[in-house]
Amino acid sequence: MKNSFRLLIILLLTQQFTQAQTVYAGNDGAMRFFEMRDDQGALIKTASEMGVKGSPMIQDGWAAGTIHFKNGLTFYDTLMNFSLFTNKLYIARNNRYLELVQPASSFTLNFRNESGSMDSYLFKNGYPAIEDHDSSFMYEVLYAGENLQLLSWQHKKVIETFNYGSPHEKEYAIVQKLYVYLPKEKKMTPLSSYAVQAAKKSLPDYADNIQAYAASHKLNGKDKTQFVDLLSYLDKNH
Repeated sequence: MKNSFRLLIILLLTQQFTQAQTVYAGNDGAMRFFEMRDDQGALIKTASEMGVKGSPMIQDGWAAGTIHFKNGLTFYDTLMNFSLFTNKLYIARNNRYLELVQPASSFTLNFRNESGSMDSYLFKNGYPAIEDHDSSFMYEVLYAGENLQLLSWQHKKVIETFNYGSPHEKEYAIVQKLYVYLPKEKKMTPLSSYAVQAAKKSLPDYADNIQAYAASHKLNGKDKTQFVDLLSYLDKNH
């Protein structure tokens, strides 16, 4: 009897938490992405209504994931996604998109592909302010070492494309900024690319070790995996 009563309390609290921390954001019954309104209450047109190609989401489909809220609560769901256009988290419920409005400190997303492989993402905020980013900005954590972390800030915007002899079209384009975070110093530094020279500019104190590593490894300045391997080496050998 006690266990049944305890389960009922948990279910009621879970339902209240979900209702309290989400807002409705349209439905998916008519090829609509989201129904959103600005701070004046005016309706913002959806991507399909604007004729925009592509998706505002970080990846197509829905992901299983865990959200850690700033108030200490943890929320898990199997139908989650993150919009790089609105920079907001959504879950699916009863053919509706629900926006999670409770401030989060971090979240994970795990998308399962048709091949059975998994695409996983970790996002966190709370980093020092840099450029026009304050501590509320969410960064994808690409590498998390004890001394160095590689962060990516991504945003999707709508651009107009011009093709000769064809009507102008609109599509989503992604903007990405890279940063290296030094946890012990609580310092953020911009990273222009995955190239060796960019690493030296961002991490001058590591320049000698960067050069030594580059001398024995054939590095492609556009390869994220290789750059993560370089950061891992620097993190353990500085």
